[in-house]
Formats: sequence, structure tokens, C-alpha cells
Amino acid sequence: MRIVNTTQFRHAGRTTALVSSLLLLAACATTPNSPPGAAEARAKLIALQSDLDLAQRAPLELREAEAAVRIAERPLPAVESSLGVHRVYMAERQIDIAKARATGRYAMDQRSILVEEREQARLMARTR
Repeated sequence: MRIVNTTQFRHAGRTTALVSSLLLLAACATTPNSPPGAAEARAKLIALQSDLDLAQRAPLELREAEAAVRIAERPLPAVESSLGVHRVYMAERQIDIAKARATGRYAMDQRSILVEEREQARLMARTR
């Protein structure tokens, strides 16, 4: 009858568990994350889209801002953090452009309404 050394088998199980734990930990450590500032850019875009006075006046610019925010939210490895910062910056600028265009168009619409009201008031003053 042959005697088998079972110590090797006990250590093999521990070694396998240790190696798999280290691999799992390494995989978690290298998971790319969304760049810092991407969540704030998304919140800024949502606030602009929620403003009914502005959202309807710049649909093209809002679509461009939405695309820029989606790109900015893409996870990147840590070595490409400067690219992530750049993408967030570009998304914020696109949101600012959309807001400026919408605000300008809103102001023009308000001006048209006020001109019409002024003309109505002049007409009413003449007919008295």
C-alpha cells in the first residue's frame, strides 16, 4: 500500500483561492470609471432640458450637448484621465452653447411679444 502526501493537496486549494482572489482584486482595480465632472455635466444638461422655456428653442444644440455628455460619460482607464477631463470640458461647453442659443431665442420671442403688445396699446390709445 502506498502512502500519499495530502499536504500538497491542501496547499494547492489555498493557493488557487489566493490566486483567484488576487486576480479578482486586480480586475476590480483596473475597471475604468467615468471621468470626474461627467455627473455634473449630466445634471446641468438635465436642468436645461427640464426648462420648458429654453428646451424647445434649441433642439439641435441640445442634441449636440446630449451627444457630448454621452461621450464624456464613457469610462476611461486611469492613464487616459486627461482625455476624460477634455471630454467633460467639451460637454460643458456644448451645454453652455445650447443654453446661450436657447436664451437668445427666448429673448427674441419675448421681444416680439412685447412689440406686439406695444402696438396693441398704441392702437387702443388712438381709438379712445
